Amino acid sequence: MPDRRDAVDAILNRESDLPGQKESSAMPVYEFKCRCGHVAEELVRMGTETIKCPACGARAEKIISSCSFALKGGGWYADGYAAKKR
Repeated sequence: MPDRRDAVDAILNRESDLPGQKESSAMPVYEFKCRCGHVAEELVRMGTETIKCPACGARAEKIISSCSFALKGGGWYADGYAAKKR
């Protein structure tokens, strides 16, 4: 039985009819939280606001996930785009 990562990879890496281009209809993975406290990740259409909680069957609502991306240090802004000190 394939796991969820295999299913996501299969959708994201699906080939389109045009050579060299990926399928543009890939669905994003969103997080949903239920009143029971269970947080689930699901591969759904962008407009999906609720899903059935896999733990208890109640309605789980879409939440904004925390992002692990952070700009730290000198980086691109300080090196190339910051105003020059006078």
